[in-house]
Amino acid sequence: MPRCPTARPEMTLAANLGHSAPPYPLRVATAWSAAARHAATAFSRLVLYLAPGGSEAHQAGDASPLGWTHFAQIVEKMRDTLAARGIPFVVTLLPNRQALERPDGDLPGAQAGRRIAAITAQLGIPTLDAWNLFADAVRRDGTGRYFLGAQDVHFSADGHRLVADWLAPQLALQLPSGAAAAGRAFDPPSAP
Repeated sequence: MPRCPTARPEMTLAANLGHSAPPYPLRVATAWSAAARHAATAFSRLVLYLAPGGSEAHQAGDASPLGWTHFAQIVEKMRDTLAARGIPFVVTLLPNRQALERPDGDLPGAQAGRRIAAITAQLGIPTLDAWNLFADAVRRDGTGRYFLGAQDVHFSADGHRLVADWLAPQLALQLPSGAAAAGRAFDPPSAP
């Protein structure tokens, strides 16, 4: 399938912005600046409305059928490329804060996670889902402990620690026996 079956020489500014991430310096600054995190979030919300089709598709929490097909093709290619190099590939699903805060946990972000898990299962890619881990922790301690700010979707230090403490032994189970100890699992491939 060609990457661009129909040439579109004239992309509008709105269409270009609608598919853009926040500017790189702003994304980098989110590591230490609450103002940068708020600005990056505002930028992301703005581009939802500028994207072709408006915000309705994004609010539905679902990519187009073509988008999901494209995602599956990318993940399949990653699986095959990494397997050819002997590198283990494991997908980790992280929960959406707003979905965790809802009693039913059913928001577009959670639905997308289920769709990703179905695709990776179909492709035979090991997938770890941190939903139950965070759901239990949030029920016990509240979202404020594991996420930054009142509405921020980024993990706090406790949130990162929770993921890391859970993820390390989970990944160890996914690695070939002795690969991590020998350092073979994550060695970069040699140049062609």
